[in-house]
Amino acid sequence: MNKFLIASVTALLCSNALAYGEAGQWSSRKTQNGMEYAAVIDDQNKLIISCDKNGKDIAMYATIKGVQVGTDVYDKTFDIQTSKSYYRTPYVINGDRSILNFFYLWDEIRAGHSIMLDQRGLKLPTANASQVLPARDSSEFICLTKGIKKKDYQAPAQVTHTKVGNEHRYSIVADDKHALYFACDNTNKITMRAILNGDQYDVEKGSFYVSVGDKAEPASVITNNKTYLDKFWDGLRENKPLYLISQPDNITYVLTPQGGSSALPDRTSSDFTCLTADTIAHKKNDALLAQQGPTTASTFSVNVRPIIPNKGLPSKVITIVSHSDRVKITKAVVNRGQCQVKSIYPLPLTLAFGKELMLYTGYDCNVLELNLSTTNGDVEYQFQPQN
Repeated sequence: MNKFLIASVTALLCSNALAYGEAGQWSSRKTQNGMEYAAVIDDQNKLIISCDKNGKDIAMYATIKGVQVGTDVYDKTFDIQTSKSYYRTPYVINGDRSILNFFYLWDEIRAGHSIMLDQRGLKLPTANASQVLPARDSSEFICLTKGIKKKDYQAPAQVTHTKVGNEHRYSIVADDKHALYFACDNTNKITMRAILNGDQYDVEKGSFYVSVGDKAEPASVITNNKTYLDKFWDGLRENKPLYLISQPDNITYVLTPQGGSSALPDRTSSDFTCLTADTIAHKKNDALLAQQGPTTASTFSVNVRPIIPNKGLPSKVITIVSHSDRVKITKAVVNRGQCQVKSIYPLPLTLAFGKELMLYTGYDCNVLELNLSTTNGDVEYQFQPQN
């Protein structure tokens, strides 16, 4: 939302916040730039949601004991807690997940869930919310409608399992246009594909992301990394919402699993064979690691360079290339823990000869030391100052 619009809305709210609406109710009004919706306790305590008619911007303001907090109010934020969920700064829109959260909050308010402004404990009215706030599938709803190209999809989905030879096939199906299929066998090969709005999405082409309540990851990460696959598997067994995000249009499809614990065996049971080969491979890997010599500085070549991604803030990447036939990195510490590092694949991670691990840290981190812990010992690298 542009600064002029924010300033205008702020001035209007501060000078005439009770120009419409009655205490104890929700009310709405048209503005020059869109629509506003207000939940009023009294003149000193209220919540206002402002939706721009461009379908891309929203603003949320709360007045708590006469003090305004929210959009564009420096250092004064607020959260919203309903009787069902907790929403941290729901007016901060920075991607599909935040848009989806705003939509969930909207639906919960319309459904009559109690509304409280975070730890301040102010309970907002719920009377007539469903009459004042339009349903998201109605033509009157304009909030963030252009934030995504299509409406998000949400539906229950049945989880099933079949076995064909050594292959275990699993499906999470809402209908013939929305489903996720994956299969694995005792060779540790996992395949996955999705049907979203009737279109086929292939894991090998990186054309969709997957999440079961955690951070969304490319489907290829789920099928190639045991840690992520375990979280995915357990989430399905617990019938947690399954988020499928198509690429490159970033449309979110939410499937609510049903029958997950019946179709998918517990990972600790003897019926769980999907990752048997993975377990054997880990044991074999540990045996091979034990045959390697101690880790020394020559085990890896390491370099540091700045990067400027297409999206997000500038950062630095530390590239670690293995010169060992097999080495398992268990921990990486930069500047004695003063700089945080992240990697696409979580540690511990085994590298073969020529394979690399990329660690990402903040652009303002002056990388001077890197300490790598491996199963065969620790090694430290030092660098010239970059900043």
